[in-house]
Amino acid sequence: MKNLRQIKGQQQAIEQLEAVLKSTNISHAYLFLGPKGTGKKTTAYAFAASLHCLDRGDDAAHCGHCLSCLKNEHGNHPDLYFTEPQGTSIKIDQIREIKALSAFKQLESKYKVIIINDAHKMTEEAANSLLKILEEPPSQTIFILTADSTYGLLTTIISRCQIVRFNLLASGVIQEILRDEFAVPEKEVYFLSQLAGGSVSQALKIRQQNAEGDQVDLLKKVLELIRQENYLELLNLSAQLGKSDELQVFLGFLLYWYRDLLIWAKTKELKLVQNQQLLLEEQHNYEDRESCSLIAQKAIMLVAQALKRLKQNANSRLTLDVLFLKLCTISKN
Repeated sequence: MKNLRQIKGQQQAIEQLEAVLKSTNISHAYLFLGPKGTGKKTTAYAFAASLHCLDRGDDAAHCGHCLSCLKNEHGNHPDLYFTEPQGTSIKIDQIREIKALSAFKQLESKYKVIIINDAHKMTEEAANSLLKILEEPPSQTIFILTADSTYGLLTTIISRCQIVRFNLLASGVIQEILRDEFAVPEKEVYFLSQLAGGSVSQALKIRQQNAEGDQVDLLKKVLELIRQENYLELLNLSAQLGKSDELQVFLGFLLYWYRDLLIWAKTKELKLVQNQQLLLEEQHNYEDRESCSLIAQKAIMLVAQALKRLKQNANSRLTLDVLFLKLCTISKN
């Protein structure tokens, strides 16, 4: 289990929690708020371990060797409880269980800590039940809620929590985490960090999809439809992708494909290409290096513009429709 000082890329949040631990002003509820994959759950466990630690240092991080730390490390501390969505939501029975649990005095530590992960996924009944607990919080019990956004959370719950904000992670931080904590090969690290959108979990998900060939298969299909100028099928595909959570990931793959194509057209060096196998399969379609280079340069600009529009909340379907039609146009010129 990481301690607070080992959490990467969230200095402001860590400093806020360290200040809490060094003071005597411990709130009864904290809301760790920020995008998925930015370290909220990891930090919640580290904060709980610090609250329980019997030999905490001056930097507020848990020691890692006392009896409480060892129990937290092995997931059997009697004063730590964790809950998260069952299926798609946190249900009323889960909050009732928390209510019953919080009625009992802590067994070994000064505080009982209850972590509710993805609290924004509580059903209405569960949220109202939790609110009643927070309105009259049990003595020496600390709630840590994690949520991707305030959407789906009752404003009355938010108002009863001390908010700790988590930001999207910088590309360099994601690269460091992928190398050090997940042993991702160096050749994949930069590529994944650029597509991750500030989220480690997104980077790992993309890696899994790439390993299974999902994104590559989709990319090959789109490239073939563009070459055929099959507008009908492209627009049908656009309708499907426009509703998908994976749209920006796919566009990231598409952007890197054209980057690979440009590098290959300029250098003929396969070792400089990210997706070497795909290029080996596709290179016979791009025999004219000059034409290939021009297409890749224009395509990179178009895909980058589409990604920028999506980040500005443009209509996904319309953005993708226009992109596919423009890519068809440049491919035949």
